[in-house]
Amino acid sequence: MKKIILASGLFLAINFSPVISQGADICFDPAIQGYDMNGESKLSLWGVTGAANGLTADAKVSWHTEFSVASWYALLLKAQEMGKQVGVGYDPVSLEIWYIGHPIVCTSNSAL
Repeated sequence: MKKIILASGLFLAINFSPVISQGADICFDPAIQGYDMNGESKLSLWGVTGAANGLTADAKVSWHTEFSVASWYALLLKAQEMGKQVGVGYDPVSLEIWYIGHPIVCTSNSAL
Protein backbone atom coordinates (compact mmCIF):
# COMPACT_ATOMS: atom_id res chain seq x y z
CA MET A 1 0.00 0.00 0.00
CA LYS A 2 2.84 2.39 0.85
CA LYS A 3 4.47 1.72 -2.52
CA ILE A 4 1.24 2.58 -4.35
CA ILE A 5 0.89 5.85 -2.43
CA LEU A 6 4.53 6.78 -3.07
CA ALA A 7 4.25 5.88 -6.74
CA SER A 8 1.07 7.96 -7.06
CA GLY A 9 2.72 10.93 -5.36
CA LEU A 10 5.77 10.67 -7.59
CA PHE A 11 3.57 10.42 -10.69
CA LEU A 12 1.65 13.56 -9.70
CA ALA A 13 4.83 15.47 -8.88
CA ILE A 14 6.40 14.64 -12.24
CA ASN A 15 3.28 15.43 -14.25
CA PHE A 16 2.43 18.70 -12.53
CA SER A 17 5.91 20.10 -11.91
CA PRO A 18 5.84 22.32 -15.04
CA VAL A 19 2.69 23.96 -13.69
CA ILE A 20 4.48 25.14 -10.57
CA SER A 21 5.61 28.71 -11.06
CA GLN A 22 9.22 29.65 -10.53
CA GLY A 23 9.66 32.87 -8.59
CA ALA A 24 11.86 35.79 -9.51
CA ASP A 25 13.85 37.97 -7.13
CA ILE A 26 14.97 41.52 -7.83
CA CYS A 27 16.52 44.42 -6.01
CA PHE A 28 14.04 47.31 -5.87
CA ASP A 29 15.15 50.89 -5.17
CA PRO A 30 12.20 52.88 -3.78
CA ALA A 31 14.07 56.18 -4.25
CA ILE A 32 14.35 55.64 -8.02
CA GLN A 33 11.58 53.22 -8.96
CA GLY A 34 7.95 54.05 -8.26
CA TYR A 35 5.61 52.57 -5.68
CA ASP A 36 2.14 53.40 -4.46
CA MET A 37 -0.29 52.29 -1.79
CA ASN A 38 -3.82 52.43 -3.19
CA GLY A 39 -6.15 52.56 -0.22
CA GLU A 40 -5.41 50.08 2.52
CA SER A 41 -5.09 46.90 0.51
CA LYS A 42 -3.20 47.36 -2.78
CA LEU A 43 0.53 47.96 -3.19
CA SER A 44 2.04 48.57 -6.63
CA LEU A 45 5.71 48.71 -7.68
CA TRP A 46 6.80 50.21 -11.02
CA GLY A 47 10.03 50.40 -12.96
CA VAL A 48 10.70 46.66 -12.81
CA THR A 49 12.28 45.21 -15.94
CA GLY A 50 9.90 42.76 -17.61
CA ALA A 51 6.84 44.06 -15.75
CA ALA A 52 5.42 46.84 -17.91
CA ASN A 53 2.32 47.24 -15.73
CA GLY A 54 4.25 46.84 -12.49
CA LEU A 55 4.10 44.34 -9.64
CA THR A 56 1.12 44.25 -7.30
CA ALA A 57 -0.05 42.86 -3.99
CA ASP A 58 -3.79 43.26 -3.44
CA ALA A 59 -5.30 41.96 -0.21
CA LYS A 60 -8.83 42.09 -1.64
CA VAL A 61 -8.19 39.66 -4.50
CA SER A 62 -5.28 37.51 -3.32
CA TRP A 63 -3.76 35.63 -0.38
CA HIS A 64 -2.17 38.82 0.97
CA THR A 65 -3.55 40.41 4.12
CA GLU A 66 -3.95 44.13 4.65
CA PHE A 67 -1.34 43.82 7.41
CA SER A 68 1.25 42.24 5.10
CA VAL A 69 0.65 44.86 2.39
CA ALA A 70 0.93 47.69 4.95
CA SER A 71 4.11 46.13 6.40
CA TRP A 72 5.69 45.94 2.96
CA TYR A 73 4.78 49.57 2.33
CA ALA A 74 6.42 50.52 5.63
CA LEU A 75 9.57 48.63 4.57
CA LEU A 76 9.66 50.61 1.31
CA LEU A 77 9.33 53.90 3.21
CA LYS A 78 12.07 52.87 5.65
CA ALA A 79 14.42 51.78 2.86
CA GLN A 80 13.86 55.05 1.00
CA GLU A 81 14.57 57.03 4.17
CA MET A 82 17.78 55.04 4.76
CA GLY A 83 18.92 55.34 1.12
CA LYS A 84 18.79 51.56 0.69
CA GLN A 85 16.96 49.05 -1.48
CA VAL A 86 14.78 46.00 -0.76
CA GLY A 87 14.70 42.52 -2.18
CA VAL A 88 11.38 41.70 -3.84
CA GLY A 89 10.17 38.22 -4.70
CA TYR A 90 7.36 37.86 -7.21
CA ASP A 91 5.63 35.55 -9.65
CA PRO A 92 6.95 36.40 -13.15
CA VAL A 93 3.73 35.17 -14.77
CA SER A 94 1.06 36.93 -12.69
CA LEU A 95 3.43 39.73 -11.52
CA GLU A 96 2.10 39.25 -7.99
CA ILE A 97 4.43 40.22 -5.14
CA TRP A 98 5.33 37.30 -2.87
CA TYR A 99 7.53 39.14 -0.38
CA ILE A 100 9.48 42.33 0.26
CA GLY A 101 12.61 41.98 2.37
CA HIS A 102 14.33 44.29 4.83
CA PRO A 103 16.40 47.25 3.58
CA ILE A 104 19.72 46.22 1.99
CA VAL A 105 22.36 47.72 -0.28
CA CYS A 106 22.34 46.36 -3.84
CA THR A 107 22.22 47.52 -7.44
CA SER A 108 18.82 48.91 -8.44
CA ASN A 109 16.51 46.48 -10.26
CA SER A 110 19.13 43.74 -10.51
CA ALA A 111 18.57 40.09 -9.76
CA LEU A 112 19.48 39.11 -6.21
